[in-house]
Amino acid sequence: DRTKSHACLPDDPPDCRLFVDLDMAVLSRAPAAYDAYAAQVRAEYSHVWAPLYWLSRARFLEGVCARDAPIYHTEGFKQDREHKARANVAREAAALRSKLAAALGGGAAVAAMVTFAGDMPSACSALIPTLAGPAAEAGTRASGGAVVSWARCASALTAAGCALHWLIARRSFHPFPYASLLPHRGGVAILAASFNPPHSGHLALLAALSQHHEAVYAVVSTNPTKRYAASGEERRDLIGVMAAAAGLPNVKPVVVTGYVWRFAHEVGARCLYRGVRSWQADGPAERTLEVLNLVGPVALGPLKRPVPTRFLGADPRYAHISSSAVRRALGAGDMACAGEMLPKGFLAPVARIYAPQRAAHAHPSQ
Repeated sequence: DRTKSHACLPDDPPDCRLFVDLDMAVLSRAPAAYDAYAAQVRAEYSHVWAPLYWLSRARFLEGVCARDAPIYHTEGFKQDREHKARANVAREAAALRSKLAAALGGGAAVAAMVTFAGDMPSACSALIPTLAGPAAEAGTRASGGAVVSWARCASALTAAGCALHWLIARRSFHPFPYASLLPHRGGVAILAASFNPPHSGHLALLAALSQHHEAVYAVVSTNPTKRYAASGEERRDLIGVMAAAAGLPNVKPVVVTGYVWRFAHEVGARCLYRGVRSWQADGPAERTLEVLNLVGPVALGPLKRPVPTRFLGADPRYAHISSSAVRRALGAGDMACAGEMLPKGFLAPVARIYAPQRAAHAHPSQ
């Protein structure tokens, strides 16, 4: 049972924990060895239609990454292998999602819809009480036929919504290496994120956009209701020195409090960009922001044209990197892991802000 769930219970004995860790040890191999293992898994399931395999495998891997608890259950494995395993798993999941998006021809938005369709039975069960209220929920418990009827209705509504979503959103996703951005050259663009802290993935996106646009604003968006480990100004300054070191003179970091679409109108930006590592993890929140950017200028005024949002798929080399992963590594004192996620030479500056007690252990070359 434990090898099926890849998890242990609090009262499991040490030998059980070690057995499960050994079963999952393959995830922490060196990247080349891990890729060979992933190819072996695919060969084992060569009878499965490729897009279905990509989807199922990606969902399993993303589930592993999404756990709050560590992958491993013994201290030795946690210290030596946890960050390696998470990096491998995230990298393979991102590569599979990219393959799925390309195969379906509609970018990651279509891949996300297929993911939802794969969960249709459970999704319909969740939608029944929401759509019909307590009375319908009681009815479904009393009659199996009602469940089927409501499920079919929910499925039809979902399919119609997905079709409309695909028609509207399919053009807004640009997978790496962003060849589809060529028609959008010139003008002013905005890449908005919390940059908490900025990392190599952020810098790669800014570098790509700087080649397509005359000016790129790296907008450090702040929410007054949230507490950040670093101030907006500190994050802005970090982006500034990173962009300068990377030779990106047209990247302009700024702090924006409030609606980013209002700032976009102020600077004459043609569009807003957002980086997406995984649609399963980031998709719902990103689409919500997209709707706000479209509706805000019309509903909140002064009346202006909506600002379109374009989503950039992560470079597979950086798909496993996130600001929260950098903060976790710094908090745990794993300077080597944190340094691998940051531009070369910026571990010390970032550590001085996010982990000042550990900054002395950061080598200047990292």
